[in-house]
Amino acid sequence: MLKDRMSIKKEDFTATDLKIYNFINKESNSKHFMKSMTQISKVIGVSNAAITRFCQKVQYSGWKELQGKLKYELKERTSKYDGVSREVHQMIYSLSRTDKAINKDAIKMVAKKILESDFIFIYGEAFTKIQAQAFRLKLNKININAQDFEVAGETGFILPKNNSVHIFISMSGMNPNVKRAVNKLTTVQMHNQSIYTIGSTPNSNVIDLINEHIGG
Repeated sequence: MLKDRMSIKKEDFTATDLKIYNFINKESNSKHFMKSMTQISKVIGVSNAAITRFCQKVQYSGWKELQGKLKYELKERTSKYDGVSREVHQMIYSLSRTDKAINKDAIKMVAKKILESDFIFIYGEAFTKIQAQAFRLKLNKININAQDFEVAGETGFILPKNNSVHIFISMSGMNPNVKRAVNKLTTVQMHNQSIYTIGSTPNSNVIDLINEHIGG
């Protein structure tokens, strides 16, 4: 990834390089980023040559190549986010069999967290363990690495982690097993750890989702 490559080289950046670096980080999602090198140099307050030197420091021939690379990465990321958001919505719908209880903004937030986190854990108990497995399979199918566990029977795997998402699927809300697990996850303060609960009903069409995965 371009931003990872820039971060690795950051220690060697000059004051001028840092201006360019900060501009890219701040404006890469905006229309301003797609301007020509001459236009960009005026906005940042540096020369065209300085931008070219910066691009070469991060192993690109020039501004056009760097610009094209980041544009491609952003498009790929948007496509992946849309895919995750769609899977999260479909899975939550399959659990409740209705759109009435689905908060679209919450789905976007969960999808964003899933995409940005290093570890995704999905927990269930009894019937909802099957639902947790189905959710995991759906995410695995779109190349999101996730794991599923049984809340009461696999407590050794329920551990707080930095940069992680923990999703509990329950037919009885914050029941004692879920509460114990959540308490365990929150005993230590972790960086970027998110915990969500999803309500379920016995009418879930989760088996269809598993069959769809196998058939796919």
